[in-house]
Amino acid sequence: MKNAKAFLKKNKEKLIRGYISLRYRELSKKGEELHKMPLFKECEEAWEEELYDWLYPYEYWIENDEWEERVSKDSFAASSGDEFEIVNKAGKKISYVLAMAEDYSCAGGFKTAVYECLRDMDKAPVFIYGDEDVFDGFERKDPYFKPDYSPELLEQFCYVGGAVLIRKDILQKVLGSETDDKPGTDTEENSDSSVIKKIKKDRLRKGEFYDLIKEVSKYAEEAIFNEEDIKAHLYKNVLHIPHIISRSKKRTSPSEWENGSSVSKSSPDASIDIIIPTKDHPNVLETCIDSINGKSNYGYYHITVIDNGSSEGARLQNQKLSREYGFDYIYDPQPFNYSRMNNIAIRKTSAKLVLLLNDDTEVITADFLERMAAYALRPEVGAVGAKLLFANTNKIQHAGVTNLAVGPSHKLLEADDEKEHYFGVNKYDRNVFSVTGACMMIERRKLEKAGLLNEDLAVAYNDIDLCIRLYEAGYRSVQCNRAVLYHYESLTRGADEGSGDKWKRLLEEKEKLYDRHPWARGFDPFYNPNLIDNSADYLPAAKDCTRDTDAFCELLEKPESLPADSLMIKARLDRAQSQRRNTSEGKDFIWMDGWGFARGCDNRRFDKSLCFTREDKKEILRYELFATYRKDIIRAFPGEDHIDLSGFYLRIPADDLGDHEWHVSIMMTDIMSGKMLCRDLKTVVQNGMIVSR
Repeated sequence: MKNAKAFLKKNKEKLIRGYISLRYRELSKKGEELHKMPLFKECEEAWEEELYDWLYPYEYWIENDEWEERVSKDSFAASSGDEFEIVNKAGKKISYVLAMAEDYSCAGGFKTAVYECLRDMDKAPVFIYGDEDVFDGFERKDPYFKPDYSPELLEQFCYVGGAVLIRKDILQKVLGSETDDKPGTDTEENSDSSVIKKIKKDRLRKGEFYDLIKEVSKYAEEAIFNEEDIKAHLYKNVLHIPHIISRSKKRTSPSEWENGSSVSKSSPDASIDIIIPTKDHPNVLETCIDSINGKSNYGYYHITVIDNGSSEGARLQNQKLSREYGFDYIYDPQPFNYSRMNNIAIRKTSAKLVLLLNDDTEVITADFLERMAAYALRPEVGAVGAKLLFANTNKIQHAGVTNLAVGPSHKLLEADDEKEHYFGVNKYDRNVFSVTGACMMIERRKLEKAGLLNEDLAVAYNDIDLCIRLYEAGYRSVQCNRAVLYHYESLTRGADEGSGDKWKRLLEEKEKLYDRHPWARGFDPFYNPNLIDNSADYLPAAKDCTRDTDAFCELLEKPESLPADSLMIKARLDRAQSQRRNTSEGKDFIWMDGWGFARGCDNRRFDKSLCFTREDKKEILRYELFATYRKDIIRAFPGEDHIDLSGFYLRIPADDLGDHEWHVSIMMTDIMSGKMLCRDLKTVVQNGMIVSR
């Protein structure tokens, strides 16, 4: 039964009351326990539907996406070489040719999406591509929600996919005409026929298709930044449609489309000034500089260290390191201002390229300077960032910054870099909206054109502000994932999350950022709107791991209102952590997750809640929980009945719990009988953390 969850939520009390009144008399006559009353059909179906949503998040997205609902009944068949004539906003007729690679086909909504998007444009895009998924004959799966046009990513592999509309006049320029040298065959009709034949006959294998797209992309026209039409920037003549408009028979991995050749490296005459701010950590600074000198193969760089007031002992050590390693040392005591420190050093140096580098970094890849410089020297590229890993691990700390609704965010935080995540976002060099200033390279002339770092942003978001200004000046940013360093993160000044005052300052600086660039709030052309915007993972937006988190709260006035401890329940609170507010006016929250089930019972019949008993026992709060799929619990407890959704999560306002200690219990309520089971988890939380078990 589709939408069983919604039906049950609306009618549960009425159904249960009627069902119990009927079945209670029958069961009581047989001497059976009420909590063993069989479930009614709607409850079973609602549980199955919830489990399906967790097991198949893409199917959940399809069912809940407005566009997918609109085109669900559309059917569209097309072949490589088919022609389309489209009228744009300016009333101009534009001819396009569909080019498709092997194993690709058009989705039902292809024609609708293309015609609607072009109808609202006054331009004539060179080529048009969209999102894709896989249909293996049984189910749709493996969606690839792509970024807007990303030239550097296109160099790595054919991310645009295997179904692309190419403007006919551009296609003719790229392919030429087989009839050019034949007398009497230079008519437009014959020329068109030749072009179409090539697309139909010769351009279907992935390698040849990729070569065609790379040639066509050379005609992409750069646009001037226009705040009123930011989506026209940087390339007005390439259109990405953020809908599923094509599909393949099997998942095509990036390696199948790979270029096969690495990006060319910088010429040796491109000098680099490496600027490193520091204070009071000479050992950390030495590790950084020693790793550059010891591992880098690049011959034309010079290091300048700017110190904003180390202690006398640390200053003397830094001076000694300066003589030993041959770097310039600027000692300028002042309050910490990352922007000002870097600007002082930038003005005192003169190399063609500038690398801003934190002192708490350590080089991993020997050719990181060559790779970053190769991009930074390109006329269209502004900032270039490196991939940063947490120290001595394979866990990702930075692989590009996304500009989401909550603000600038690091995707894949703490993810395993040994794995290839979401179509290679951590493996392939790609375009991003911004990169981190912990390791950022820029050509000096572009930096001077956009303006140096904003000194009003003393600590945070100065790197994001610079990337936005470079974007406004017509330059795109590149995340160079083949340049890798360790990052010990904020050893010099401490982490921003460490205190309330630092977090308050962080939020204030974020507001300053968007006050300066209001158009940029929540705008990121390189992050698809169909992807989730509040998680470190790349998931379809409809399957939000924090959806429905406005939990119902009930105040239980008397401690004795909790049932006696039940050994039937097996449960654990795995994690409790604070979630800082995203805006100055927002709230701090506490996130909790864990698992729990009733042994020897059909667990589809229970609603779960967490109960918090204050240390003085004057107050008990009960919050309903939200179910999650836990494969590990199924494996750990074989034979238990319907424990697939035994996981739970909860997000509550931090003010609800204040600074008190709270003892945590789990309550499980039989939705059929109303019987309540409770178990003390022997866990105490305070200030958003588990303080004892």
